[in-house]
Amino acid sequence: MEVPNSNTDKQQKKQKQKVQKPTQESVSVPLPEIHVGCLHGSSQSAEIFHSYMENFERIAKQHNIVLHFLDAMYSHPLGGKSWYKKPLDVADVGKQRYDDIELDVDSTNKQVDEFIKKYNITVIIAFSQGTSVADAYLVHCEHPEIKKVVYFSGYQLVEDDRKKVSDVVVLNVTSDTDTIVPSHLAPMDYVDVKETLKHDKGHKIPGSVLLRSVVSFIVE
Repeated sequence: MEVPNSNTDKQQKKQKQKVQKPTQESVSVPLPEIHVGCLHGSSQSAEIFHSYMENFERIAKQHNIVLHFLDAMYSHPLGGKSWYKKPLDVADVGKQRYDDIELDVDSTNKQVDEFIKKYNITVIIAFSQGTSVADAYLVHCEHPEIKKVVYFSGYQLVEDDRKKVSDVVVLNVTSDTDTIVPSHLAPMDYVDVKETLKHDKGHKIPGSVLLRSVVSFIVE
């Protein structure tokens, strides 16, 4: 009867271990950061808009989306800020003209352009009056960095012979119960609208379910 040689067994086990390839651990690759510029509404501020967007920011952080908030340069007589030198009267929503010299849109365009370049912004999220600012900027300024925009309660400044913006994809978020910026004013003409999402919260930022759809639009 043959007796096993313990030394031989050990040598064979060592050889097998040498032949086996080490298992490579899976390495998680971090998502690239997406820098989003946020433009508030009339009689608001960067701080106020940030507070409105806390729920969105919580969802967005999971996808490496970084939000940057800009303060408009003019004070509004009712408090907060105004994007244009001439403060907005709610009755004039959707009626203000781009060529109204009292608005001084060129100065606002310059401010937005500097903001975009400073933070390497590729997506704009705007609310109410901020949407008219973003829209005017895209029409009248070179914007190779910007790929997508999201308009909450959006509208445009009125202008003749308006140029079409076809190199930026638009997501409109509107509410039929919005009494300040009616949903029919949402930018539809002269822009590349991918989709319009609707909610029932009126002139507000909607809830988490719809905000997740906004995040999906940004990262896709």
